[in-house]
Amino acid sequence: MASMRAQPFPAIESSALFAPEVVADPFPLYRELRPHTPFATTDGQWIVMQHPHVYAALSDHRTFSSDLSHMDNEVLRETPIIFEDPPSHTRHRKLVQPAFTPARIAAMTPWVASVVDEVIGSLHVGELEAVEALCDPLPVRVVAEVMGVPQEHHLQFKTWSDERSYLAGLRGVPTSEAHAQRIEKAKAANRRLLEYFVAEARARRAEPLDDLISDLVRANDGEDALTEDEIAAVCALLLAAGNVTTTNVLGNLLGSLADDPELYARVRADRALVPDVVEESLRLESPVQWMHRHTLRDTQLGDAAIPAGASVLLYFGAANRDPAAYPDPERFDLANKASRHTAFGYGIHFCLGAPLARLEVVLAVNAILDRFTSVKRGSASAVRISEAGTHCGYLSLPLVLA
Repeated sequence: MASMRAQPFPAIESSALFAPEVVADPFPLYRELRPHTPFATTDGQWIVMQHPHVYAALSDHRTFSSDLSHMDNEVLRETPIIFEDPPSHTRHRKLVQPAFTPARIAAMTPWVASVVDEVIGSLHVGELEAVEALCDPLPVRVVAEVMGVPQEHHLQFKTWSDERSYLAGLRGVPTSEAHAQRIEKAKAANRRLLEYFVAEARARRAEPLDDLISDLVRANDGEDALTEDEIAAVCALLLAAGNVTTTNVLGNLLGSLADDPELYARVRADRALVPDVVEESLRLESPVQWMHRHTLRDTQLGDAAIPAGASVLLYFGAANRDPAAYPDPERFDLANKASRHTAFGYGIHFCLGAPLARLEVVLAVNAILDRFTSVKRGSASAVRISEAGTHCGYLSLPLVLA
């Protein structure tokens, strides 16, 4: 089935969507392309950006498949749950879900709060680089300790996690020898990460502990249980997703509060607004901007006929700024909470770790509001992520705390 349009509009290659300057600030391109989506790029990549279309695709896993086992990318090919379809998706999610129940999250809350207080308590009035001081260490410490990773390994796990996330965002072939070497470095880190978790799974079978790895070792459904390789793959997913995503949410939110002193003062005076502020930050600068799907059958999305076997990118970040869904989509505005956002996905692939990420960020924002009367931009320029194509966040965020 061919597209209903005689010619894709606008004419654009998919590589233009992953240029460093676009990854660092994708929103101008979203405004240009969104009204014309869904459409296929000149090299055959389908782009979906409008709010109702993204939700329709996320709601239809029988048409828009998440199975990426065919991809020439070891992270996408081998990651369970997020990059697989039922029945394997159903099996893996069912076995992992108990680790993220509301009761389990509630039980974790006092401990997470103590970690947040310790990290925020180490910050002082004056200028700092917020990614290094807060946005990186807090999430990796929480997710690593929940999993049972000793504190002396946290820095190593942050490095491995970042390398795995870099691999997940790769598209196409290396463009230079230096690029090829960079990819090999990331692949080696990813292998070491998986090897670590295989060894830890074996250790927990012999001597269980009170941690998530032990929960995964014990997880079973009758005769069905996770293998050590499956446990390692799940742990790698949870580490990378729980670390990088929450780092980006925290940085994006702090950047927004630094740019709007009135909002900071308003939220400081009314803490009931904190959850709404977190949700608006998730909408405005979604930490994951897009996810890949491929069609299992011919389908209609909007006025576009998408053929079976098509490669599709669902743009969460563009859908979350669709003026058809939000009254003032480009502005940090608490009124925008009226429409649901896709920052954590939707449907059967809704993010398992979303409750833990929300808990961390809400606790962190409240701790910052408790300790500091204002947050402003620092003297140096912030640096946005421009290399990992799916991510929206900061590499460096200088702030002044008062």
